[in-house]
Parts: sequence; structure tokens; C-alpha cells
Amino acid sequence: MGTPITLDDLPEDLARFVEAQIASGRFTTLEDVLRACVHALEHQNAGSARRDANENLRRLVEDDFKAFDRGDCIETTPDELMDGIEAELGLRREGG
Repeated sequence: MGTPITLDDLPEDLARFVEAQIASGRFTTLEDVLRACVHALEHQNAGSARRDANENLRRLVEDDFKAFDRGDCIETTPDELMDGIEAELGLRREGG
């Protein structure tokens, strides 16, 4: 492990922020403040990834609805659909 970071290693504005957090009693050490900051960034990034995934899913669904509206869809029966799924999985249905 490397040399621990001290307030002197931080830019002045960040050092003041950390000192204020410790003085407020919310945190007791520089490490506690940094850990909370990293946790907040991880949480923010996870939220961003979820938003991106939701946006991609929304676009896919929107594209599917547009294709359906154009008539670009497959006409099939439930039995034909199950036959295709079972064939893909290498399964056989009773009576099939």
C-alpha cells in the first residue's frame, strides 16, 4: 500500500471541503470522506447505467411498435411458436 493521502495532498478547495465535513461531525477522517465520495460516484454511475439500459430498451420497444404498425411482423399460432421454441431447444412435445 502506498503513502496515505493527507489534507496537504489535496487541492485547497477540496481540503477545505474535507475539513468542513470532518468539523461538522459527519465524518471523522479524510478516509471516511473519500470513501463516501467514491460510494456516491459508484451509486451515480450505477444509476446512469440503469438509465442507459432503460433508454435502450425504450428504443427497442419503440422500433418494434413501428415495425408492427408497418406490418413487419410474423404471423404464427401459439402451437407453431411452441414448436419452433422446442425445436430450438431440442425438445419434443407430447403428441408432436
